Amino acid sequence: MDEETLKSHYQQYGHLVYKRAREIVRNEEDARDIVQTVFYRIWKYGDKFGNRSDIFSWIYRITTNCSFDLLKKRVKYNKEVQLDEANIPTWDDSVLQVEQRDFLLKKLASFDKTTRQIVFLYYIEELTQQEIADFMKISRKTVGKKIKNFKKKVKEV
Repeated sequence: MDEETLKSHYQQYGHLVYKRAREIVRNEEDARDIVQTVFYRIWKYGDKFGNRSDIFSWIYRITTNCSFDLLKKRVKYNKEVQLDEANIPTWDDSVLQVEQRDFLLKKLASFDKTTRQIVFLYYIEELTQQEIADFMKISRKTVGKKIKNFKKKVKEV
């Protein structure tokens, strides 16, 4: 991947990578390290990525994997894992969440790229409609319409 493309991805997605990493590892320093690791991997493997799917989804997966890898290393080396007990899902919760996530991902694949990004930012990253509009440089009204359309199509199933 060339330097300009990497820079563009960092400017567009860097803060979301940090937010996701910090959400998982609950540590600012580790989250910054994960951001570096994620963008190193994007640089290293970006040419192999091609156009198979949305770049945003790929970056999100890398971020999540790197974050959980760090947590596994902490446990392996008996370091303190900073997790709130309230945030640790039960087995039943996990199964339900996985089933719901899989259903939504399959349904989401039928939508255009803009709708997929909006839905992801709204439901997964929990950004407001205005934050999404500012980030994507579109109107808040468009964001609202895309979310409403998504909800309507999901309810039809």
